[in-house]
Amino acid sequence: MLTNNLKKYIRSLHQTKYRQKYNKFLVEGPKWLDEIITYHTDEISQLFCTSDWINQNAGRIDESIMLTPVSQKELDGISQLKNPSAGLAVMEMPEITFRPDKVPEDWCVFLDDVQDPGNVGTILRTAAWFGYKKIYLSEKSASIFNPKVVQSSMGSVFKVRTERVEWEVLKSHCELPVVCTSLKGNSVKDWKAPVKGLVVIGNESKGVQKSILEQCDHLIKIPGAESTVESLNASVALGIVLYHLSD
Repeated sequence: MLTNNLKKYIRSLHQTKYRQKYNKFLVEGPKWLDEIITYHTDEISQLFCTSDWINQNAGRIDESIMLTPVSQKELDGISQLKNPSAGLAVMEMPEITFRPDKVPEDWCVFLDDVQDPGNVGTILRTAAWFGYKKIYLSEKSASIFNPKVVQSSMGSVFKVRTERVEWEVLKSHCELPVVCTSLKGNSVKDWKAPVKGLVVIGNESKGVQKSILEQCDHLIKIPGAESTVESLNASVALGIVLYHLSD
C-alpha cells in the first residue's frame, strides 16, 4: 500500500538534499525498470509499479525486492516525469568517493565544471558506448543522481564509475598525459594521440579552466564550418574525441 508517509518520502527524493540525506535516488520508466531488474537487483531499495507492468514481468522480479503496486493516479503523484509510465524505483546510491589507488592506467575522462545535467547524462552514455569505465567530476559538475542525468544516461549511471574529485587532487595521483579541448588547439584531424591519457571536457560556457590548460600535454580542437556558433555541446565534443581515440 502506498501510504502518505511513503508518498512524502518518494517526493522528497526529487530534491538533492534528501537524496544525500537518505543516500537514495529515483529511476523511472519501463526501459530503466527492465535494466535494473535484469542487471542491478542488489541496488534496488524499493519498487513502485503499476499492476500491468508487474503482470508483464511476473517471474523476473526477485522475491527479495520490496514491491508496492500503485495505480496510474498514484504514480502521477510521486513521479518526477510529466507522463510517467510503468513505475519507479528507489535505488541505493553508488559510492563516488575518489579512490587514488584506482586511477586508470590507459584512458579516462575529467569533467571540469560541466553543469548541465543533460550533458553529464549523455557523457556517461557516450563513455559507456566506447567502453570507458571511469569518469571524474569536479565538485561543481552536475550530480549523477540528478533526475535529468539519470534519464539521459540510459542506464550508464551503473555502467560507468564516477568519482568526485578536484583537479589538483586528481592530477597529484595521475601521471597520464592531459588532453584538453580548446578552440586554440590543433585540429583533432591532424592529432597523433598518445596510447593513454586523461581527456578534460570543460564548462559549457567557460571551457577548460586556465590552470588546467597550463598543465595540458595535448591541446586539440574540433574544426567546424564558419558560423555564429561559439562552441560544440560538451557531450558531442567528447563523443568526437572518443571516436577518434577508438579509430
